[in-house]
Amino acid sequence: MQCLPDHAKSVGRRDKFEISSTLRYSGSIWTSIYRLIKGDTTVYNEINLPDLGNVFECYISYIKKMIIVMTIVAATFLLTYTIITQTGISLVTKIIKGIWFILTSPIYISCWIYFFVKRRRARNRPKTKHLA
Repeated sequence: MQCLPDHAKSVGRRDKFEISSTLRYSGSIWTSIYRLIKGDTTVYNEINLPDLGNVFECYISYIKKMIIVMTIVAATFLLTYTIITQTGISLVTKIIKGIWFILTSPIYISCWIYFFVKRRRARNRPKTKHLA
């Protein structure tokens, strides 16, 4: 991996260096404790703590992404529930109207035929002369 230091960007120089392997910590706190127990009084600069600012920044970035994803998922669920509910209510209403139509149409048709025949007979009967 090739890297360009920050000072090279600001000055305009192109100092590049290459990282050819995995970067590792040179020591741990346990190594220092073991050396102190052995009686080695030489202080080595071997305790390398991670960059806490970078860790915090990555954590905040992760939290932001999670909040965005959770918001999108919640909006999707809410929209889906709303559509299913409205569609469900509309579908149930149409089914009830269809069942009502199927149940009432024989009665409606029977009444229509009865009154049609009654009007037809009223028109065709002989007219009587009224004596006044």
